[in-house]
Amino acid sequence: MDDKRVKEVTYHRQYATERVVHLGDGTAESHHRMRDAREQAAPYPDELFTACDVRD
Repeated sequence: MDDKRVKEVTYHRQYATERVVHLGDGTAESHHRMRDAREQAAPYPDELFTACDVRD
């Protein structure tokens, strides 16, 4: 991956991390919503690492 893409991915990862922490550390309501969202999304990250037969 070239340097520009690495910087872009790094930026977005950092921004997303900050937003999750910000919302999780906010009000009781925002904490509850972030926890619920995390629990709903929990089954899906494994799909990122599953091979599939996609062809060009």
